[in-house]
Amino acid sequence: MKHKVKISEKKFLKNVNIRKALDEDENWKDYKNDAAREGDPIKFYKSNKTYFFQRVGFEFIWMK
Repeated sequence: MKHKVKISEKKFLKNVNIRKALDEDENWKDYKNDAAREGDPIKFYKSNKTYFFQRVGFEFIWMK
C-alpha cells in the first residue's frame, strides 16, 4: 500500500460493504467496540482504488 492515505471511518464505511468482514451474527459497532476494549484501535486508509483497515497487524482490503 505504497500510496496509502489515512481516512475517516465515515468515509471508509461509505465506500465499502463492511458486512463481508464480519461474522454472520456480528455488527460493526460490536466489532469496533471489541477492538477498542483490546486497546487496538482500527485505522482506516485509501490507496488508489483500494480501501482497507488495519487491526492487530492485519489488513482487511476492499478493491473497487
